[in-house]
Amino acid sequence: LRFQPQYFPEQSDMTKDDYMIVCGDAGLVWHGDKSDDPQLDRLEALPFTVLFLDGNHENFDVLNEYPVEEWHGGKVHRIRPHVIHLMRGQAFELQGRTFFTMGGAQSHDIADGILDMESSDFYGQYDSLCRNRGQFRINHISWWQEELPSDEEYAEARQTMERLDWKVDYIITHCAPTAIQQKINADFKSDRLTDFLEEIRCRSQFHYWLFGHYHDNRIIDETGQRKAPSYGTFISTKTAASGIISIISSNDKASIKKCRRCDSVSRETEKVLNPEIMKQTQSLVTFEKTD
Repeated sequence: LRFQPQYFPEQSDMTKDDYMIVCGDAGLVWHGDKSDDPQLDRLEALPFTVLFLDGNHENFDVLNEYPVEEWHGGKVHRIRPHVIHLMRGQAFELQGRTFFTMGGAQSHDIADGILDMESSDFYGQYDSLCRNRGQFRINHISWWQEELPSDEEYAEARQTMERLDWKVDYIITHCAPTAIQQKINADFKSDRLTDFLEEIRCRSQFHYWLFGHYHDNRIIDETGQRKAPSYGTFISTKTAASGIISIISSNDKASIKKCRRCDSVSRETEKVLNPEIMKQTQSLVTFEKTD
């Protein structure tokens, strides 16, 4: 629905050399069998290339079965020729820009725990939680411990940023750094991943950081408000239906432009996108060439 022409008319001018980036919770490979094919085939048939990060709602058992490939400088899982998972701690060179990716997030909808189907009292717990509208998930059915990065993924992410001297154009994640998360919802607890992203926020230089997870549309502009070396703008967006975060990378050379009714934002002046416009248009961000 999200990619139908009436909602996304810009795709008529796009090719497979243009990129849509989904910032986590894509859920594109879930069952690991032919039942995934219709959705994947629809995405492959789109005129552009779909790139996605993992979030905290992915079937990692299935996703991690795909072979690892090198693509545009970083590691990926190629789900279809033009449906590609951008792995954690990687840097990709796309349209002359550097994108650092770090998927994953801690689930906030598990206050009543994770159930194990192998447990002898599983069905009793399940029925009780359902009757009481509990917040729970089921291990390897609707929750995976791999929602948070491993030690190896954290180490690789640091190595990637060290190699880039902590300077990139865009940072794409599913959750936000701890300080930014607190601006969004002070009730959310920090965890190892948000603290790691906070380290990146404080040490790195970037233009824009785009993330999802919080089912909210907003701009957090820190330009000139902090002493850390970062001079970027944080952008949290959502889609109408599922909370999947979407940005579009077209043949970017110089500017960021909002889709449909939105005004251009010059990279040279680093203006902030209008939050009210973002709410109206569901925050598709396009990267297009300017002369």
